[in-house]
Amino acid sequence: MLIDGILLNGSVKKAISGRIRQKIFLRELDIKANSIAQEQDGMCLSTEYINANTQMLWRCAKGHEWSTTLYRIKNMRRWCCICQPDFLKIPEYPRGLELDIYYPQYGFAIEIQGKQHEQYVKHFHKDLEEFET
Repeated sequence: MLIDGILLNGSVKKAISGRIRQKIFLRELDIKANSIAQEQDGMCLSTEYINANTQMLWRCAKGHEWSTTLYRIKNMRRWCCICQPDFLKIPEYPRGLELDIYYPQYGFAIEIQGKQHEQYVKHFHKDLEEFET
């Protein structure tokens, strides 16, 4: 492979092609984020996708803005927590605890009570301060 007249060896070619594939993959996920948001009549306000656990900024059709991951939007099918039906909200949790499984066709939801609701668990909370607020 020649770049600017320089002959590249196999390992350099692999590194360059790997970076190109990664950029294409990230661009495709960026497009996917916007497509998913448009399906909800909303917008993805973040300008780049980094990885599945990176917070991105979203806006729903009613103008509410929040941060969450593409994974949560795409795979867990969570959208605007402010617009969700009232019966899915649990008032004892002012940060908007959501029920875990929602069956709109049957009119009920299920909450699986994990320890992350009562104590700090690194997997679920950014840091201890975020959990305590």
